[in-house]
Amino acid sequence: MQEINRDFFAKSYSEGEIVRKLKKCASEDAEPHSGRLFGIAFEAGLDDMREIAHRVLTTFGDRNILDFLEFPSATKSKTDIVDVARKN
Repeated sequence: MQEINRDFFAKSYSEGEIVRKLKKCASEDAEPHSGRLFGIAFEAGLDDMREIAHRVLTTFGDRNILDFLEFPSATKSKTDIVDVARKN
């Protein structure tokens, strides 16, 4: 397990610094759109579907699915997805 770098939390960071640090961290990740991942990441291969997925993520990313009483959309969307999968 990687040790937490507590120095990171010792100061405030600008938005640009945060984005640079996250991009540097992500640079070590596999490319999810490479077509070379198996069972780890789902890639539809369609740019318009990728755009829709990103819009959905930004719409619902701050909701906590564990608190379904406060965020009923999480349960409804989960149910809708399961229903679509069941029909196909």
